Amino acid sequence: MGHRAFFPSFARSGISDGLVMFRTHFAPFAQVALMSFQTVTNTFMQAFGLACATQVVGIPTAAMLWVSSVGNVCAIATQPLFARFSDRFDRKPVFLAGVTGSAVLIFGSFTVLSPGNIPVVFLASTLITAGNYVLSNSVYPG
Repeated sequence: MGHRAFFPSFARSGISDGLVMFRTHFAPFAQVALMSFQTVTNTFMQAFGLACATQVVGIPTAAMLWVSSVGNVCAIATQPLFARFSDRFDRKPVFLAGVTGSAVLIFGSFTVLSPGNIPVVFLASTLITAGNYVLSNSVYPG
């Protein structure tokens, strides 16, 4: 068996279909892969933002939990609003605005963590969670 038996089983496993897809449809694959990064924004903000703020900067844990909780509650309230925006202005511009805004604000929100100013951290985190993340999440398929 050895060397020859590996390749037929490799081809039957679906890997060859994936290679054909990469070769023939690379641009749509890359587009979907990059769009999928928006789904990690909220997790990144909640997990790494909380850890950085409490362990590195020294913001009290209770304050950061309130920041996360209020941001998520505001996100629940703003998601239907942004879904209506997408009905009025089309999904693509709404999604792109959310993804672009999240990419910019994620750096800004970690920058405002450094001084440890809790009201500014509260504003930045709520803006990215209830604003830009929800803007793209309200129209994301899935």
